[in-house]
Amino acid sequence: LKYQNSNLFILPTLNENFGNVVAEAMMCECPVITTKNAPWSCLVEDKCGWWIDLSVENLVKVLIESMSLSDNERHILGKLSRQCIINRFSSKNVAKKTYQLYQWVIGKCKKPDFVYIDK
Repeated sequence: LKYQNSNLFILPTLNENFGNVVAEAMMCECPVITTKNAPWSCLVEDKCGWWIDLSVENLVKVLIESMSLSDNERHILGKLSRQCIINRFSSKNVAKKTYQLYQWVIGKCKKPDFVYIDK
């Protein structure tokens, strides 16, 4: 993968259900810029990247901001990105959430906080 040699990974998208390439870049310690049409709010929550509204103006603004960072600052964002993926998407955590989800579905526990229901 070329992510390790990149300053940034950018995924502007109209619609993305997960975006494996975002997770791959983050695991390779490459800071990410993506749009809010992809489910990556953790970039903002964990302060490890940019999650922006899709527009040319917003993309230009965040590109200027991100490329104005020092190499060390981008390196730190990359480390935080990798930790975000490990914390949220490790097989252990995914298995735990899957178990919680199934327990909720069969009525054995309350709705997990990671389940969102539109009303």
